[in-house]
Amino acid sequence: ESNKTATCTPCDPGTYQSSTGQSSCLQCWEGTAQTDEGSDTCVDCEVGHYADEQGLPQCKACPQGEIQPSTGRDGCTECEQGYYQSSTGQGSCLTCEDNTFSAQSKLL
Repeated sequence: ESNKTATCTPCDPGTYQSSTGQSSCLQCWEGTAQTDEGSDTCVDCEVGHYADEQGLPQCKACPQGEIQPSTGRDGCTECEQGYYQSSTGQGSCLTCEDNTFSAQSKLL
């Protein structure tokens, strides 16, 4: 029996193909993701999110104590001393108020 292809298969989430006549899909690169099936591009991760590996169907939220102020990044950065972030998926740290402090990075 011959190995004939009757149809073309859509690219899986986390992958894309922007050219015609291809035999496979490409993985989304770090800092991007694709939630949809059959896409021709990947989308930059939003502020507060990151993709630290290729082929992710969706970006990950930065954890508490870390932020990502830019789009399309592959990681998050810790809040500096004197700042904090108690929520996930944020793009900026908050300043410690009067009568409070943060002596160490990544304060929750």
